Amino acid sequence: MKRLTYLDGLKGWCAISVCIFHFLLMFAVDGFVGWKCMPQAQANPVSYYFANFPYSVLTNNSFPLYIFFAILSFVVAHSFLQNKNHESLKVKAITRYFRFMPIVVISCFIAYLLLKFNLCKFHELYLLTKNTWAAARIEESYSFFRFLKESLFTSFFKGTQLVSPLWCLHYLFLGSFLTYFVMWIYDKISNKYALFSFLIVMFYFVNPNYIAFIVGIISAIICHNEYSIKKINCLLLIVLGCVFGLFPPVLINNFTNIETFYAIGAGLILVGTHYCFQNNYFLNNQFILFCGKESFSLIIVEFLIMQSLNIYLFLIFHKTGINFTMNIIFNLLINMTLSFFATWIYSKTITPLTNYLCKKISSKFIVE
Repeated sequence: MKRLTYLDGLKGWCAISVCIFHFLLMFAVDGFVGWKCMPQAQANPVSYYFANFPYSVLTNNSFPLYIFFAILSFVVAHSFLQNKNHESLKVKAITRYFRFMPIVVISCFIAYLLLKFNLCKFHELYLLTKNTWAAARIEESYSFFRFLKESLFTSFFKGTQLVSPLWCLHYLFLGSFLTYFVMWIYDKISNKYALFSFLIVMFYFVNPNYIAFIVGIISAIICHNEYSIKKINCLLLIVLGCVFGLFPPVLINNFTNIETFYAIGAGLILVGTHYCFQNNYFLNNQFILFCGKESFSLIIVEFLIMQSLNIYLFLIFHKTGINFTMNIIFNLLINMTLSFFATWIYSKTITPLTNYLCKKISSKFIVE
């Protein structure tokens, strides 16, 4: 099947957004009302959120993550609907662990070394900024055995905080197998409306993080049917998707879970983009496509650089008298430049080795 390059572009923009989101949480957390937020945010999250609006949208924006979830299942489902190749699903399932494992082990090992040798100046950053998100990192302690356990096993089924972006690895990993399973039985189920209704209702109450994967599959089915949709309607779908995804989480959580809104928003954006914006320049220029293809490694690399070098530089710049805003801008530019460069190196070294490993494993299990 021809690669859906516009999805790489969409992933690229999401990856950049996640990187900026993580950076702001580390250095400019105002408006954040989630995990380990400041006491004043915990006491009155709605007031705190809107006191920092619209900046608080940036520091509470997990929406791109759920677009990743939906894209993952969309690609698998769309490919299967094109060729109905059950063998391909088996290959993907067998090699899925090994797609993640190299970068997970490498990044966890680097994070372990940074923490072991006290190269992450979280305490100094907390004293300067009173950032409780940074303070939470101070409490973390990892032995070499725990590093091995988390990088090779635990992170795939529970996530890990050793490298903070990997807290959701288990959703990516298990969500993949959920997608493979749904597509495996897809042709065997006559009432597909009942199937997807059951899955959405079940996950709504059990774990709504997986709804995005189901929505991604539904979006792929809608796009596979190749309906005729006017460009203005596609644009409205994308705008509506952004509204669902960016609507203040402090208000949504008063009557339902935010993950369902994220999933619906991701699905609307996928459908609107597929029908009318596949050839959009902003989704198809080479730099954004690169960021999309290497989005997983980009996010992890950026975080490792941020929690080590950038904290150190932030403290140094502060001592020289550079004001807070300029300090953040300088560090963000340094961070993103080094992150793109390090990701490029990764794409030329580890990515080919990972592809080779997966190819060898799949050939062994499938052919033999």
